[in-house]
Amino acid sequence: MKLVKKWVLKLKRGLYIIVPLDIGVKGADSFIMHNFVIASKLVEPFYIGYWSALNYYGFSDQIPQATFIATTKAKKGLEILNTSYLFVQGSKTKFFGSCDIEIDGEIVKISDKNNTIADCLDHPKHGSGIDEIARSIC
Repeated sequence: MKLVKKWVLKLKRGLYIIVPLDIGVKGADSFIMHNFVIASKLVEPFYIGYWSALNYYGFSDQIPQATFIATTKAKKGLEILNTSYLFVQGSKTKFFGSCDIEIDGEIVKISDKNNTIADCLDHPKHGSGIDEIARSIC
């Protein structure tokens, strides 16, 4: 069982990642996966948004303490690999304006630049606050 723990990494109940063998003998102990890639596996529909997208596009130099995931479903936050994932539920009518990016060979949805600003203005607490959003616009 100990060997399996090094090569199979549990993200959440029913969702696992097989750690590539080229990681080395430490297996999951030294495995690093981009937060956005993990986020893309946690809920559907989704896109990376709010403060995470502000930082991705360079609108904010503040590094978010969590990865912000926009979705139409109610979902509790998660802690995976020492990173927090915060789900922000929005209405289906406001769930648009995303694009695809490639990270580590995976396609991930992220809010486009315009929608990132609009979402953050709609929910300033998820965009690092109104002062940071104002700096992002200027």
